[in-house]
Amino acid sequence: MSAFDDLQRLRPNTLAFAIAAFLSVVAPGVLVLHLFRPDLIASLDALKLILFCAALTMPVVIVNFFSIVVVRFLFPAPTDSQPASDADRAEALIIAMCLAFIVFYAALLIAYLAQLQFKMFLLSGAAVQVLVFVVNYLVARAEAGHRPLTTRSRADAP
Repeated sequence: MSAFDDLQRLRPNTLAFAIAAFLSVVAPGVLVLHLFRPDLIASLDALKLILFCAALTMPVVIVNFFSIVVVRFLFPAPTDSQPASDADRAEALIIAMCLAFIVFYAALLIAYLAQLQFKMFLLSGAAVQVLVFVVNYLVARAEAGHRPLTTRSRADAP
């Protein structure tokens, strides 16, 4: 068996999940290290580099995962009458990885263009993360059939 044969036997879902995991967990960490500490990339071996990069990015993935789970619990969709399945949790994890991708790449772009120091990069990442929380909340609220926050009915008017 060669590596090519193993790749051919992979299901498309597994391959897509592996690519998403790499792009949202390992790649942003490598870019953070390259932007702020390029000497570490050359000095660490591959396994240590991957673990260090994952340690940088996994907290954001975990925070996004739990925020998605909490928001879905608070605002369940009208069609969700059954408890969450493994597929629902896998979907939440994939969405969390995509959101972490957005947070890190947006913060990296801001830090690169504005030539920010690492502390300001963290603050810009936190600001993007708060924006992601707000969008996640508003989307879940809209999917659950709640009224938009900006609309008032005639009964609410003074």
